[in-house]
Amino acid sequence: MSAYRFLSGESIMSEAPYDMRLSELLQRVMRGFHVQAYHYSLSQRLSLSECRVLFLLCSGLPVEMNKIKQDLFVTGACVTSIADRLVRKKLVIRRRSDTDRRKVSLMLTDKGKCCLVRLEARRKDLLKAIFVDLTEKDKKIIEDGVSILAVSLESVKRT
Repeated sequence: MSAYRFLSGESIMSEAPYDMRLSELLQRVMRGFHVQAYHYSLSQRLSLSECRVLFLLCSGLPVEMNKIKQDLFVTGACVTSIADRLVRKKLVIRRRSDTDRRKVSLMLTDKGKCCLVRLEARRKDLLKAIFVDLTEKDKKIIEDGVSILAVSLESVKRT
């Protein structure tokens, strides 16, 4: 294998089975998005987990900590830690249920809403930058492929 093929990310994967080639491509895409998100979150003095919680609160309505825990696939202690940091940064407030004090929800503050607007703008700018040089045909191919992949993933039974 040439050094160019190795360094450019091109590898002997073109000779590998389809599932291996697809797996490598998906990993590269996910890694690329993760790196972009990580660098931007750092520039905003937020962790990726904090950003994910802010996006979960985008409706503007209170969201229960248990729902956040389930959506992020983390422990209650982890969500509490993230919430503590977001409260200290004045991006969210905690609300206890009047009927059940054990139920705690998070809600965006005005400062949190502004932060979320910046995060969303950055996400849109990144997507524009990714697709700016693609033809409409290529964009349609990507959209169709991702749509098929999403439907297929949703149909897989959890074991």
